[in-house]
Amino acid sequence: MEVATYSQVVFNEIPQSYIPNTPVKCSYEVTAAIEPHRRDWVGIFKVGWSTTKDYYTFVWAAPSQGEEPVEQHVIFDAYYLPKEDGEFYQFCFVDSSGQVRGASIPFRFESQVESSLDYGMDKDLLVITTQEQVEQVEKEKEELHKEIEKKEESIKILRSELSERLLEIRCLRESMVELGQSVNRLEQEQAQSGREEGKQWASQQGDASAQQERERQILVSHQGTMREPIAQNTVGMEESQREREVLQQSLFNSQEKYQQAVTIINQLKQKRAELKEKVTTQEAEITQLSSSIREMELEKQKNLGELQTRHDHIILLQVDLQSSQKETVKLAGELRGLRAQAEALRRENQALQKTLSEQDREDREDLEKRVQCEVLTSQLQDAKEELRKERQSNEEAHSQTGQALQETQKELENVLKAFQQKDQLSSELEKQLMDAQKILDEQVNIAVIMRVEKDELSQDKQELKRNIEKLCEELAHFKALATPSSISLQYPNP
Repeated sequence: MEVATYSQVVFNEIPQSYIPNTPVKCSYEVTAAIEPHRRDWVGIFKVGWSTTKDYYTFVWAAPSQGEEPVEQHVIFDAYYLPKEDGEFYQFCFVDSSGQVRGASIPFRFESQVESSLDYGMDKDLLVITTQEQVEQVEKEKEELHKEIEKKEESIKILRSELSERLLEIRCLRESMVELGQSVNRLEQEQAQSGREEGKQWASQQGDASAQQERERQILVSHQGTMREPIAQNTVGMEESQREREVLQQSLFNSQEKYQQAVTIINQLKQKRAELKEKVTTQEAEITQLSSSIREMELEKQKNLGELQTRHDHIILLQVDLQSSQKETVKLAGELRGLRAQAEALRRENQALQKTLSEQDREDREDLEKRVQCEVLTSQLQDAKEELRKERQSNEEAHSQTGQALQETQKELENVLKAFQQKDQLSSELEKQLMDAQKILDEQVNIAVIMRVEKDELSQDKQELKRNIEKLCEELAHFKALATPSSISLQYPNP
């Protein structure tokens, strides 16, 4: 303290507490030990700070006028001040080099009601409670804390389940999108294959008609000279006609399969639309569940605030109990002192009576002693009357305390009823989540079935491709058989 610089700026008229959410005026006096600078500032620090960087808020110091120390002041806006948290703060004057030049006494930010309860309880109301009632209130408070913890755990479980359901819905959406893409791709491939088959069928019909025209010309030109080859050609034409009919039948079968694939695709589209509707309904249910969870959280915060107020009220009751116990002890001591004084007065009265009987001759002394005795008896009566009044006031305060405890007990019963209602709401939410889980399981099964149907469609597509390739090979073979140089009966039944 010999080398400390905290006394170079003196703070004046610092109260024990300031009212929250109101501007604060800080008055101080700069001594001649320091030189004022425009970068000096005054900050509010929480008690226990270690460096000047631990300030809560600050304002620039007022510029000094003259060399003599003059009382100055700064104003802290209400917006930047601490809230009512029960902590102790102090003003510190920091110079431009970052050194603390002055510190005030600690103070707090609290309302006038609490400060009057803390500092002037005995002036307004004296509340007397018993230790059993305080212990009962503490037990009820612990039970409420346990119930709140259980509610928090159930809310956490509901949140985790809700996140899992949202993840499953997201996966189902992705699978639906993939399925839609695959269905569109299959439709495009089917349409392209149909167009290719139509082109091939048209080209085959054109080639067949051209081949027939060439065969007819050959038959007309070589009618007289080649009777036997013409007969063979007619047999080959019949065979080609049969092959053409077989090819038409296979194309008709492929068209039927294509129509079946289109119907399956339409069914899949319908199922996808139904799944979308189910997903939208589930999303609406999830939004309702999330809103109910938010409402439960708000109610939990409200109940926590009420519990905090109950806790503060219990602390006040405990303080009142301690003060009432101290006052009862003090009153008992005063009562014992008054009884001792009364006993001493009685003894003195007896001694005075003895002396009065012995000293009948001294009338003046006798009169003075009688006056003293009357004065002492009047004082004794006044002391008894004051003791009776104090007892009566204590009994009235005890009855008021009992009424207050009954009211707090009723409020705690109401809080317990509210928590029971919340338990019922949480059970209903769990049932709704179980129903949502069942619906999601059904959707997963539907998605699996759709995947299986998709695999079957891909297999049918591959079979169609193989059939088309076979038909192309047979068509090429038919073209090879239709040429004049290679007319034979090597493949009578292709």
